Amino acid sequence: MGDLIRTVKGYHRATEYDRHAMQGHYLDWPNQPDVYKKYKGVSSLKLFQTMDGGEQDLYRLSRRNPSENFKALLNRPLLAAILQRAYALTARTGHSEQNFYYRSVASAGALYPTELYLSASGIVDLDLGLYHYGIATGDLSLIREGNIQHFVEEATGGDGQEEGKATFIITGSIFRSAWKYRSRAYRYVLLDSGHLLENLLLALKSLSLPFSFGYNFDDKRLNQIVGIDGRKEVCLGYVHLHGRSERKNGSFEHDFDFEKKLPEAEPTSGKECFYEEIEQIQDAGTVVTHFDYGNIRAENEIGINALEWSDIKTYDTRFSKMSYPEVVYRRRSSRNFTGRIMPRSAFDNLLGLVCNSFCCLETSESASGAIIRVGLLTGNVEGIQAGFYILDLEKQKIGIVREGNMITKMATICLNQEWLANAAIHLLFMTNLDYIDRLHGPRGYRHAMITAGRLGQMLYLAAGTNQLGCCGIGALYDGEARELLNLNSESALLYLVAAGPVKRLP
Repeated sequence: MGDLIRTVKGYHRATEYDRHAMQGHYLDWPNQPDVYKKYKGVSSLKLFQTMDGGEQDLYRLSRRNPSENFKALLNRPLLAAILQRAYALTARTGHSEQNFYYRSVASAGALYPTELYLSASGIVDLDLGLYHYGIATGDLSLIREGNIQHFVEEATGGDGQEEGKATFIITGSIFRSAWKYRSRAYRYVLLDSGHLLENLLLALKSLSLPFSFGYNFDDKRLNQIVGIDGRKEVCLGYVHLHGRSERKNGSFEHDFDFEKKLPEAEPTSGKECFYEEIEQIQDAGTVVTHFDYGNIRAENEIGINALEWSDIKTYDTRFSKMSYPEVVYRRRSSRNFTGRIMPRSAFDNLLGLVCNSFCCLETSESASGAIIRVGLLTGNVEGIQAGFYILDLEKQKIGIVREGNMITKMATICLNQEWLANAAIHLLFMTNLDYIDRLHGPRGYRHAMITAGRLGQMLYLAAGTNQLGCCGIGALYDGEARELLNLNSESALLYLVAAGPVKRLP
């Protein structure tokens, strides 16, 4: 195994798109992966009840820190409300002579590689155990019985002394994305996981539930607990849910068998392909690097500097045209941008929501915050000079780097998707790849990409509240993007999310 693919920079460079070296690729339609995971012979628990209420305004919600004073009981109606706000089917369309269902989270190519599991310990009317959430039916399938929360806490870095009431575990099914995107698919699986994570965190905040989350854990142990192989499907993140419960947690399964075979899931595809680049970076990233910020420069240098800074304006009026739950259910990717002017109030609101999402849960000194730089290209925005800007997430300021409309050129860099030229803004998620390797080692790629996906999901929702369209783009000619933005040779554009007025909203 070469050292090249055992670093963040090695994987990212090995999977770059080059306009003059693109290889032909056909889609193996007979082996197209199923976008739903189904377990054989496992009974499902219906979550019929829903819960109204909770925070309805996205702007106020984005500013809320995780609650520490939750007083209600954790029960099945509350769990149903969380899942319906976090990960739900939202629309149906005809596709390949079958019905195709869109979801409340963005996904590259609508391939939906993410799965969601629940370790339940203190939910009053739910048996102890590990559940798989079946988004197709909204059911929970019990795949491992007993109180395993103690072991989940240990696998995610806890000392096992105080266990949470429940833990959500996000996984990625690699081949669902690799079927189309091959070795580059790991990028999209991580981004898609970030989109789901943001929705889940917002759902918990809307219901005033206390939580903590992270991407560092014992990969082998957590994969064993979930019952996945760490190759076809991998654990990528977790969210601990805390709260009051009137029922006893029950004794821990001290003789817990990590090797116990769980119920068998139906095959994802008749024929799965594996890509060496993905397996190498995933394997290299299983080691968690404990870093010391004192010995590493605090700045993630990408080679650009702002010439002048200005504040993102804040307004007293309520911007939201739709409530938070409504905008989640109506989230779609839009490509019918019109080129019309984006109002300055909407522009500031979009950036303010992204900044709020970051600042409530991250800092520039956090594991993820230290490695993401956010910029934007502006085109037709009221009162804003067209150009390339840096966004200071914590100070809520934008700094002009270079004047001039670069959106049209960026559209050609994004695999000649010319419709992108009509968007009002392109939000850019960038990083220094060498810096990630020094700070976190290869696992840092997960931090960077998941965080980019998380903030990208917020932009989707922010656009919806302002009746604007939005679309995320991960497919681009990497070297050309680096050159256009004048990034240094160690840096890269990880993700682009476009927003602006559209002909019609879905």
